Amino acid sequence: MPPPREPMTISDLKKSNDKRFVQVDKRFAQVDKRFVRVERRLDRLQRTKADKRDLKALGDELGREMGRLREGILQEIRRGQEETRRHFDVVAESLRDDIRLFAEQLDHHSERLDNHSVRLLKLEGRH
Repeated sequence: MPPPREPMTISDLKKSNDKRFVQVDKRFAQVDKRFVRVERRLDRLQRTKADKRDLKALGDELGREMGRLREGILQEIRRGQEETRRHFDVVAESLRDDIRLFAEQLDHHSERLDNHSVRLLKLEGRH
């Protein structure tokens, strides 16, 4: 506050002080606004950190659940492979039996055809 040039009256002092209080009140109002903005930012930051913690926890839980699902799927695939293997073994054994029967029948028919050839030659007198 600059030194007064003339002696101040109480009324002048009150006006001067009122003017300075108005200025101080304005500055406090500005500071209050800044504090409100800072508090909002801090709240958002805390929520963001909480959200990040929540997201991390959610991500961890999803990872565990995906691991359980992956293990379940792998077990199901293994069971399917075992079942397919058993089925294939049964089909392969059945095919072996069918091929064996076919080979026996083919051998039998070959013998009969050979016998027919011999009989025909005997009948024709070329034996």
